[in-house]
Amino acid sequence: MQKVTLFKLESPNVKSTMELYFNEDEQLIFDGYDIGSFVEQSMGDSDYEYKYIIEFEEVKKIAVLLKTDLNDQLTFLNTVKEHFNGNDAYSEFGDFMRKNKIKFQQFTWR
Repeated sequence: MQKVTLFKLESPNVKSTMELYFNEDEQLIFDGYDIGSFVEQSMGDSDYEYKYIIEFEEVKKIAVLLKTDLNDQLTFLNTVKEHFNGNDAYSEFGDFMRKNKIKFQQFTWR
């Protein structure tokens, strides 16, 4: 399984990682995890997990919108990374999907 890291931060107060990959069911997974004292102060718990799951039919729509080749998954993942990276990648990607009527599942855990 190929993964692309969209964002990674390590500081004394917080560790944050956001990754994008396809699972064995060809679903696109946006997986984020934050942990640390900053997370505990702002969220009430020391770790926070968040995830988008997008079915392959919906991923095809993303590929068209971003003008990328879905036949090469690594190219697709890197194209998404070019558009959505940094600390706000999760929010921006969610806004992009909502705006373009891309169906997805969203999960968060605290």
